[in-house]
Amino acid sequence: MNIKIYIAVISLVVVVVGAGVSIVGSSKEQMPEVNEQNCRLEAINKIRDSDMRREFASKCLWRGAPGQSSGRSW
Repeated sequence: MNIKIYIAVISLVVVVVGAGVSIVGSSKEQMPEVNEQNCRLEAINKIRDSDMRREFASKCLWRGAPGQSSGRSW
């Protein structure tokens, strides 16, 4: 019976330590503001995190929202 308690306590400690490490270790760099200067290729390439770089480049691509449709049906 005592072995089950020890296993439960050890697994709880592992979960708590793992959660603490993931919270502390997740201090990512902040995504820069989407503007003309930051959307240059040199500035985009300075972003280390590849997922953030991809998302930022996508936002730079779509920062000029398209206007209304002309109504033409090609």
